[in-house]
Amino acid sequence: MRRTHLELEHDERFSGSPRPYLLLDRSLRIAAANQAYLDATGRTQDELNGRQVFDAFPDNPADPDANGVANLGASLQKVLRTGRLDRMWVQRYDVPGTTPDDPFVLKYWSPVNHPVREHRTGPVVGVVHHVEDVTSLWAPLHGVPPTPQTTDMPSADDWTKFVAAVSTNERVHEETAREVAQLRQALSSRVVIEQAKGIIMARRRCSPNEAFEILRKAARDSNVKLRALAASLVESVADNG
Repeated sequence: MRRTHLELEHDERFSGSPRPYLLLDRSLRIAAANQAYLDATGRTQDELNGRQVFDAFPDNPADPDANGVANLGASLQKVLRTGRLDRMWVQRYDVPGTTPDDPFVLKYWSPVNHPVREHRTGPVVGVVHHVEDVTSLWAPLHGVPPTPQTTDMPSADDWTKFVAAVSTNERVHEETAREVAQLRQALSSRVVIEQAKGIIMARRRCSPNEAFEILRKAARDSNVKLRALAASLVESVADNG
C-alpha cells in the first residue's frame, strides 16, 4: 500500500529519530511514541497509544515523595497555555517495570516540552515531550534530589560529571528544538487525525485501526485530504459542544 506524504514524513523525522519523543494531544493523551522513547521507557506502542499519559506513567506508589506527575503535568499545561517551550530541571520519574518483582524502575530524566501548533500562528494542538535519560549519572549519587537546598551533596567529582552531562544535554536539546521545528507540521496533522479517530471510536465503538480505516475511506470517497477531513470532524464536534 502506498504511504501518504504525511506518513513518510512522520516515519523519517519522528519514528526514526534517535531522540526519545512522545507526542501528546491537548487532552494529554498519547498520540504517538517513537522507538527511542519506547526503548528508554521499556514500553510498547500498544501499551501507550491512546492512553492518558499519567495513566500510562503514574507516580511510583512506593515513593512517598514522588512528584513526577505533578511537575510534568504543570509543565505540559504551561506549554498548552502559553504556547512556549518549557525546559524542566532534572526530574526523578520512575517508570513501571516489566515484571511483578520489579514494579517500578528508578529513573532520572532531563525533559523539555515543545508546543505543536496547527500552523505557525495557529492554536496549540499538542505537545512533543522530549526526554534524555540521566539515571546513570544520578543513581550513583545515592538518589540525592537535584536542589540547592540539599544538605547531603554529591562530591566535587560527581558534580563535574553532572555539569558535563548537562552541557551535553543542552546541546542535544538545542538540536531537538531545531528538529521539532521541522516536525511541527507533520505532528500537528498527526494530533488532529488522532483526535478524529477518538471521535469515531466513541461513536462507532471500534478499534483505533478500524477508526483510521473509516476516516481514510471517507477522505478518499470525498476526494479530500485526510488531515482536512479530520480537522473538519474535530471542529464540528467542538462547535456542537
